[in-house]
Amino acid sequence: MKKLLIISMLLMLNACAAFKLVKSQQTTVHGITLTPTSTWNKAGFNQHKKSELWTKDGLGLNELYIIGNINEGESIFKSHNKELPLPTFKKGMLPNELEEFIKTSLKNSHGGTISVITENMSPVELGDDIAFRLQLSYFLEHGLKKSVDALLTTKNDKLYVIMYVAPSLHYAQKHQSEINSIFESVII
Repeated sequence: MKKLLIISMLLMLNACAAFKLVKSQQTTVHGITLTPTSTWNKAGFNQHKKSELWTKDGLGLNELYIIGNINEGESIFKSHNKELPLPTFKKGMLPNELEEFIKTSLKNSHGGTISVITENMSPVELGDDIAFRLQLSYFLEHGLKKSVDALLTTKNDKLYVIMYVAPSLHYAQKHQSEINSIFESVII
């Protein structure tokens, strides 16, 4: 019994160490410089070797994916299903192709079980470049609606994506002003 208690405590400590504090200061992640206005928690694991995953309230409640320096032929998530491959980035993709790339990436990362809907897509200035703000939504198998707010751009034939994913009810709006501020602070 004592051994089981010690093992349980070690596992709990290990789970706590899986996150690191992200301070409210300018930081650069895979070629994307951004400034959060408050602290976040960085997950100790990522969906891709060129990404970071941040959360405020916990994974599943809100997730900020920061994905940069994606070269031609690379996907934005790790593939977990060889029968349902993730799409890969191609240089020179048009805005509608980037939209479909993001939507298919989300769908396939969920095993193909979700249907991703575009709520809005609009061009935005990002320094001297043009980026796109993309709002998407989808329902998980058990009925929870998720909202996605993404900023994406290409520069020097590489893709850069910042994507906020949260349940539409409550959490999508809870940190929306900070997400807007982070998106406005982005420098590639």
